[in-house]
Amino acid sequence: MAIGVHSVPPFVMKDRDGSWYGLGVDMMKALERSLQLDYHFVETAPGDMVAKVADGTLAAAIGPVPINARDEAVIDFSQPYYSGSVGVALRIVDRLGPRFMLELLTSRAFLYMLGLLTGPVFIIGALIWLLERRANPEQFEPRPARGVFSGFWWATVTMTTVGYGDKAPVTFSAGCWRCSGCSRP
Repeated sequence: MAIGVHSVPPFVMKDRDGSWYGLGVDMMKALERSLQLDYHFVETAPGDMVAKVADGTLAAAIGPVPINARDEAVIDFSQPYYSGSVGVALRIVDRLGPRFMLELLTSRAFLYMLGLLTGPVFIIGALIWLLERRANPEQFEPRPARGVFSGFWWATVTMTTVGYGDKAPVTFSAGCWRCSGCSRP
């Protein structure tokens, strides 16, 4: 019996000696052992696979045969063993380098996530600075640029539970919301 194949790594691939291998071929070999089938592979264009199975030229086809209602009306499909969208696999050693890292660090997705993570911390830090700048100028400087950075640093250290303790609010409105059971007046 003729089995149509088309090279689609890692499911069906052709070796230098002309033999076929891959996940789909391995499944066919397992069927051969279980059902004692006698078959041979025939390289077939992906667009011809359904028609050749439907007209009996091929007993089955392995490879890029997407399941759809039109083709389901003329042939039977096995249970899908892979479902997904387009994927790309690269050797990591081919991609790692300064250019790749720069592209990664300047990508829209990375910058968006960075904003989502640092935006709230910056806002909380700025609020702490507004509350602390007069009562605690040693730790939260009155000058906006340095003071807001001090608030940002405090918020980052507090929210990540690193807790250096080098900055601490002293006012009731800024300090007591962060702890419970405070005995301060």
